[in-house]
Amino acid sequence: MDKIVDAVVKQTGLPRAQVDKVVDAVMDFLKDNPDQLTQLLGKSDLDLDDVGKKLGGLFGR
Repeated sequence: MDKIVDAVVKQTGLPRAQVDKVVDAVMDFLKDNPDQLTQLLGKSDLDLDDVGKKLGGLFGR
């Protein structure tokens, strides 16, 4: 997640601590609502376990 936080901080100029909290909240939301992840990625036939592995264990946090 550090790469996401770094990219948002660089693009927006927002404080890192604030961005880190928002990213954590978004990740928690997506973990609790996997259907929203498929909408975000634009596919309905995704294997969420595979996506989680590919995103570096995002859902294993």
